[in-house]
Amino acid sequence: MRVTRAGGTVAATIWDMPGGFMYARFAWDIAAVLDPVAATERDKLFQTRFLRPGSLEALWTESGLIEVRGQSLAIDMTFSDFDDYWQPLLDAGQTFSRYFGALPAAAQSRTYEAVRAAFLVADDDGPRSFAARAFAVAGRVPSSR
Repeated sequence: MRVTRAGGTVAATIWDMPGGFMYARFAWDIAAVLDPVAATERDKLFQTRFLRPGSLEALWTESGLIEVRGQSLAIDMTFSDFDDYWQPLLDAGQTFSRYFGALPAAAQSRTYEAVRAAFLVADDDGPRSFAARAFAVAGRVPSSR
């Protein structure tokens, strides 16, 4: 708001990690069943204040923006196979990658196999799709501040 001209729009989006970002939630939930450390990490990640419906709108309003409006955006995240799903989870900087990389080899293998089995659901490897939702918000900077 500070750097936006009077009457300008401030907008943002954030993934709905706890309820609408099943791509990541899927792996975290399986890891959490296998390891209490994963459960703690998952819970910290998914309890961020602004990951709740209406939280961005409240922040925009508290910040003094006007004509605040929020919306839920949904997309399909389609993966060609398990490897296409798994590799982005291991990209540097991802919370899951840091957790997984710190595991001993046996625990890594157990987690990998459990996530893979759930992804395959006793079927051949191949395309899968996860729904993903983000919260979007926009508001206008008042003409007079």
